Amino acid sequence: MEDKMSAGAIAMAIIGCAVFYGGLFYCIYRAIRKK
Repeated sequence: MEDKMSAGAIAMAIIGCAVFYGGLFYCIYRAIRKK
């Protein structure tokens, strides 16, 4: 149970970081293309 919860927490953290950085790079990419 403990291992499963740790894996779930790690997966959630990775997904959260992927979404956050994905949005960040997308905004930067759009800003660069605008110029």
